[in-house]
Amino acid sequence: MKKLEAFIVLCVSLVLLLLSFYPILYRYQTTPAGRLYVGTEFFTQDFAGYVSTINQGRKGEWFYKDKFTNENLPSTMLYFPYLLLGQVARILNLNALVMYHLARLGLGVLYLLLTYQITKLFFPQNSKTDSLKRIISFLLIIFTSSLPMFIGGKFSSSSLSQTTAEIQVFTRYVIQPHYLLGNILLLFLIFLVLRLISNVKKKNGNIFYFSFIAIFCLSFFRPSHSLLFILSLLIFNSYLYFTKGLTKRIFLFSVGNLFFSLPGIFYLSYLKNNFPFLPYFSYDLNSGVGVSLTDFIFSFGLNFLLVFFGLWFLFKKRKLEGKVVFLYCYLCAVVLCLFILSQIIPINSLRFIQTPTFIIVGLLSSVVIFSQLKNIYLILATCCLILAFSLPTLLIDFRHQVKLYYDAYYIWPPQKYWEGFSFLEKNSKTSDLVLTYQSLSNLVPMITGNNVFWGHTNETLNYEKKKNQVEKFYRMEMKENEAKALLSKNSVKYILVGREEKFLGWSGYKFLKKIFSNEEIEIYTY
Repeated sequence: MKKLEAFIVLCVSLVLLLLSFYPILYRYQTTPAGRLYVGTEFFTQDFAGYVSTINQGRKGEWFYKDKFTNENLPSTMLYFPYLLLGQVARILNLNALVMYHLARLGLGVLYLLLTYQITKLFFPQNSKTDSLKRIISFLLIIFTSSLPMFIGGKFSSSSLSQTTAEIQVFTRYVIQPHYLLGNILLLFLIFLVLRLISNVKKKNGNIFYFSFIAIFCLSFFRPSHSLLFILSLLIFNSYLYFTKGLTKRIFLFSVGNLFFSLPGIFYLSYLKNNFPFLPYFSYDLNSGVGVSLTDFIFSFGLNFLLVFFGLWFLFKKRKLEGKVVFLYCYLCAVVLCLFILSQIIPINSLRFIQTPTFIIVGLLSSVVIFSQLKNIYLILATCCLILAFSLPTLLIDFRHQVKLYYDAYYIWPPQKYWEGFSFLEKNSKTSDLVLTYQSLSNLVPMITGNNVFWGHTNETLNYEKKKNQVEKFYRMEMKENEAKALLSKNSVKYILVGREEKFLGWSGYKFLKKIFSNEEIEIYTY
């Protein structure tokens, strides 16, 4: 049975990863003639920023430099996961785009492995019964999607599912690398707590050390996850205190994790008032997405309903063991952060959705099913019902992922652009500033490594003002002396003209000197 279990888990994981990466393979296969697929799937501007940072690491940098604005801003370590990926890519001689997707695949595999390992804490025996429970639990965690909504005579997924990749089955295990890494570290911390609860009387020095390292790293780039974990421990300690079950070991574990989360919190508190990350914190503070409690519950499918009612059943039968209590404490922390703390602190409420909560919900659902049902046929019927209710939104979300950005110009830029990119790489320094419009302004930093005058919504200082200047420049609405002043004042060295720039009405300024051109792109200097 042990070999069969491993085989089933492996096959399920492979199927999930294949379907999750299928949209990228599909877009690559359907690339229009004369164009080249850049490899993105969602969040295009952010994708450009991540790949740009990997490229910085490939060039030996250990601190992040904002490539999407002309101001000389201080370097930071906030994007250190991508800088580390860049260092690995440099050692292995890999392209930054390839490294990005390899990271998603590698972290996705690790995420799945950790998901399976956490089920073993609740069903640890080598018996056929526990083996079956682990397989069922693994399937419920992975494939349960949000409940469908019937709108206008058609099935639709919930608004939360449409907004957040972590809710969708075929995206949550292959989201952006730093999201994956944050979720893995948070799930690892939860795993360690559960191990600590299971082995209260044993020495657990390694659990302490690993948790302190994990929370220290996590707090520097996923403050929402660190806050969730610390708050979960606080609620759990409060429960143990009032039920007279609090031990010195668990209390010290909690205090230690709080202490080691402080350096990252203080660092982020410093960054939130300084460029280049002030716009990001402003975005989180002012752009929270409203999430209703109903939408939150329905986004986890029938699993969450089972968890909700299961709490009463477990409490009534007094089967609330410590591990189960902690998972419920975690859910309480999610609700508190999502509906209360997100209104106070500068963190977008969606950050608390972008967590491994679906794993906790699926795991608790399994615990409830196995504690309330003893007949194997009833257990299988219940699990099939849960998965059946997930099927409509699972198909809807998968189709949405495949068709996402299907006609986007940014996804498939002209192949001839790469001749211009090669020219820039050979004849310019990465610090040389480039002026261009929307698509090229995001492609240039991630491919050539050059700085651009205007590009990323959050990483470009005075974004709207510069956008108006760039549009006026390419629409030929500036006089020669105004255009020249714009370039010289901002130390712009190269001007790129592609399809979008020509569409704006570009005809050229007399003082510019053309140094490269082909059928699709022109490069000027002065």
